[in-house]
Amino acid sequence: MNENPDNETTDHLDEEKTGKKKTGKKKSSKKKTGKRTTDKKTTDKKISKKKTDKKTSEKKTKALKTRKPRRTPQEIAEAEAAVGAIADAVHAIIKEAAPGLSPTSRWGHDWYAGTDLVVGVALHGDHVNLVVYNGEQVNDPENLMMGVGYNRSVRINRLEDIRKSPLMEIVRSAASADAAKQSQPTGQLKSV
Repeated sequence: MNENPDNETTDHLDEEKTGKKKTGKKKSSKKKTGKRTTDKKTTDKKISKKKTDKKTSEKKTKALKTRKPRRTPQEIAEAEAAVGAIADAVHAIIKEAAPGLSPTSRWGHDWYAGTDLVVGVALHGDHVNLVVYNGEQVNDPENLMMGVGYNRSVRINRLEDIRKSPLMEIVRSAASADAAKQSQPTGQLKSV
């Protein structure tokens, strides 16, 4: 503390000059040595990172060893032809079950829409999905649809797996749910 001869403290004057309040702590009297010290935490982090990197590289190596052999161009062409045939059959079922739906394309897949999206056909490497938009509201008598969310899908792996009547029922149910949405009031008042 700074004191003047009249026993009054002048700490407030020092605060005004420096902008810092005195805390009463003394500066450390340690001498700095030229040696560089490392923090134990930093060293531990470096060691654990090396261990993690080693584990990751081991996993990658193991994954490469267990990877499936690549398909030949002939196998790819056969798979694409099979998936294309399945997709054509699913498109035919949709057009027969709900002729009023208009075709569109979204997210790289073919969709059929009424008021909103109704059903879609998603091609994958070895199968086709009949995707049902708002699938939670659709009647599925034979429990063919997979998924628990908003959208559901029916996975079709082979052309022989297509069961026309249950798929048509799903498409009809989806189309009628979409039509019911259109007829529901929106909550807006009509002006007279």
